[in-house]
Amino acid sequence: IGVAAFNSCHGNDCFAYHGAVRRGAISECHLELSKFGFELWMAVWHHNFEGPPYRNDYMDIDLVRNMIGRGFRLGLHGHQHRNQAEPRRVFLPESETMVVVSAGSLCAGKKELPTGLYRQYNLIELQDDFKNVRIHVRHMATAQLFSPAHLDVLGGRSFIDFQLEQSQEVVDGIKKRLAKTVIEAERLHKDRQHLPAIEMLRPVFGSLEIYGRAIFFEACADSGRWDLTRSAMGEPQTVRELVFLVTACERERQVEQGRAALREHGERLGLDPGTRKELEGRLMVSEIQST
Repeated sequence: IGVAAFNSCHGNDCFAYHGAVRRGAISECHLELSKFGFELWMAVWHHNFEGPPYRNDYMDIDLVRNMIGRGFRLGLHGHQHRNQAEPRRVFLPESETMVVVSAGSLCAGKKELPTGLYRQYNLIELQDDFKNVRIHVRHMATAQLFSPAHLDVLGGRSFIDFQLEQSQEVVDGIKKRLAKTVIEAERLHKDRQHLPAIEMLRPVFGSLEIYGRAIFFEACADSGRWDLTRSAMGEPQTVRELVFLVTACERERQVEQGRAALREHGERLGLDPGTRKELEGRLMVSEIQST
């Protein structure tokens, strides 16, 4: 996760209360973040960007739209002393979305707290794939103890869920890094450094396509790590993967699991009768040897 902290007090003084970010800061930050391999870009600033007509202490919404267009997908701000979470969109020309979250206040004085609201804070829970986020709200309703805030605006819940979009720039970067990883793992595998190849591919296994998966399972087979083949396989995507899986079950004496794999995936993947018969025979031999 790449986090950019923007100063939204640019040009702010005792006569001007508006929020603003220095011109060029967002684009400069975009160029800097692009040098790294972040899978989620998060922006943090202070001022809210909406307010009543008799107030002027909020920020221009175009600054938020600028962040969205630059690839930021989660924005956190404060200033208005109350919780709020909503998706904000910009069309360039397709819709791009950033989830914008406002925090309540821990330390505002009695006059600053909005009517009917307690002191609050948020917990941001991100899934490992950075595609979903849950915003938990906590407030101080009893003495000085914080508890989940079951709010009407959240349907009586203390949290709200959002889906996060990945910008095309981030997606392209992930693909390039993944392709580079697969190429390096293939080189290690060809040099008979099977275990380093496995360790290189394990963290990104869920994102691998057919070729990368083939290198992983070949390295597992050549290093005798049949346990990794069985644990990582999931649903075989090719006949070759099914052969790897059944072979792993044979070597690990997991005969019933191997037979189940043949029943469930053999016909779907178009396993030829000769190969099926051979695999069934190897499973039978393994069963006899284990008794």
